[in-house]
Amino acid sequence: MDEATSARYEAEARRAAAMVFWGDFFKILGILLTSWQTYVFAFVVWWLARIF
Repeated sequence: MDEATSARYEAEARRAAAMVFWGDFFKILGILLTSWQTYVFAFVVWWLARIF
């Protein structure tokens, strides 16, 4: 394998690692946002049930 092919493979590996990192980051962010909204909704339902 020559130098150019090796450099191309390394660049592709770095790109793939960055894509995996940002994919996981946004997936976790989405789960946290969903959980946060779920807790707020549950609190509102509990609060309304307590009032009525």
